[in-house]
Amino acid sequence: MLKEYIVSLNRGVDYDRFWDEIENISQDDGFVPARRVDIVNNRDGSTRSCHYALTDQEADTLRNDPRIFSVEIPPDQRPEIVIGKRGFQGGNFNKTNTSSGDFINWGLIRGNYINNIYGTGVSTSENYKYLLDGTGVDVVIQDSGIEVNHPEFRDEFGNSRVQQINWYTESGIAGTQNDNHYRDFDGHGTHVAAIAVGRTFGWAKNARIYSLKIRGLEGAGDTNTGIILADAFDVIKLWHRNKPVDPRTGFKRPTIVNMSWGYFYTYRQVNINSVTYRGVTHSDSDTLTNAAYRWENYGLIPLTDGTFYYTNVRVGSADSDVQEMIDEGIHICIAAGNQYHKIDVPGGDDYDNIITVSGSPNQYHRGSSPFDDEAFKVGNLDSSVVSANLEHKAFTSENGPGVDLYAAGANILSACSNTNEFGAVTYSKDSGFKQVLLTGTSQASPQVCGLAALYLQMNPGAKPDQVKKWLINKSTVGNMYTTVSNVAYTDLLSLNGGSNRMLFNPFGISEQVLSNDLTITDGAVTLIK
Repeated sequence: MLKEYIVSLNRGVDYDRFWDEIENISQDDGFVPARRVDIVNNRDGSTRSCHYALTDQEADTLRNDPRIFSVEIPPDQRPEIVIGKRGFQGGNFNKTNTSSGDFINWGLIRGNYINNIYGTGVSTSENYKYLLDGTGVDVVIQDSGIEVNHPEFRDEFGNSRVQQINWYTESGIAGTQNDNHYRDFDGHGTHVAAIAVGRTFGWAKNARIYSLKIRGLEGAGDTNTGIILADAFDVIKLWHRNKPVDPRTGFKRPTIVNMSWGYFYTYRQVNINSVTYRGVTHSDSDTLTNAAYRWENYGLIPLTDGTFYYTNVRVGSADSDVQEMIDEGIHICIAAGNQYHKIDVPGGDDYDNIITVSGSPNQYHRGSSPFDDEAFKVGNLDSSVVSANLEHKAFTSENGPGVDLYAAGANILSACSNTNEFGAVTYSKDSGFKQVLLTGTSQASPQVCGLAALYLQMNPGAKPDQVKKWLINKSTVGNMYTTVSNVAYTDLLSLNGGSNRMLFNPFGISEQVLSNDLTITDGAVTLIK
């Protein structure tokens, strides 16, 4: 029986030759079917991916072709995979006490200092002092949508910075954008956007804002108003490609995309066949029935909704799309996830750990898609501390070598849409709008996105690897709690062998850093690279 499969190729192979081989009757080379394979979705915006009608056996054989990155059923047709935002509603935020009131995102203050100026307390007399505001940069929030009229997204003259484009028209891809694309009935996308680019809550206070609503994230009552995932990456990539050169800088306006969402693998405990941990397969009674045993011994954290367990899952086609965007010069920030799990790197001891459920294996220590090692993968720095000089990751945050750095993500006050799923309260500056306190790596990633936009304001021609190297090199090192062991799975504060780095903003005006990174001459700010 023929099924729809996404075939994604590795970087650098002869793409045209492969597409010609699979779409025409070719000699049987042992991998490509010896028949003309029908196209289900041509993916005009992608160089490396195409959807084909294949049998399961043909798909299995094709996966062995050295040119192949992945061959898989589209994620929206896989019942064991669900899509979701990387955040959840927090409780009382002791640095602001409440969701109500005239508070701001504490990550702005924390990011301006190498050391924790809050100490063990909850308040500071410091203000957020800054020189850069993201002017000249395009920030794309790929999420549940945006409350486009929220005051957080206006400029100093009261004009909206949200560019309500038709993604299909601007990219040249055939498709129809829903008339209700520019609204947010969930609230998550608005919250994330204001952290990155909000006028009060955010970093890039004068960047242009673009919203790409992904179908499946919209919120109750707003179904099917988002863009399908098969197009959600391609339209951004081709829109960016079509940008003209800005004559003021000699470069295109930089594009940076925040992805505070991900895929989760769901399973029932009764359907577990085995766990393969560091090359050894276990199918004993404890492995099959004792969630705490799997947590302590194999790092498979028992996150559950009472019926299903959740863990990480990689979707090859989504990861290939992220790589294509990066190759196009687009900068990507990704929330690492809130499943408590360690994320290892290729060659790491835990990278190939597998849970097999109903005969289907899933590698659970590789993180969740979207994912790429050239993107920023951001963990959640908690609002509580171990001591005045030692902070820690949030309990839920993914950790391990696959997380690049941590940014404030716990109890973050930001904007919310008027129709939302979080019980948002009145926005302190305008009673016609909402704000709310939320927690998660969803809230940490846009902190990095916003700071990266400030760097791109100064250096619009920077490539993704340059920006990532700069931000990592400028981060604060060694100020987070961790353990000597890289398998301290039950210690929910351990970084498990991961990077002990926190976001740091060298562009903030503080006595600690200004002279090291910027010079100011007659009001002009110059970056010292």
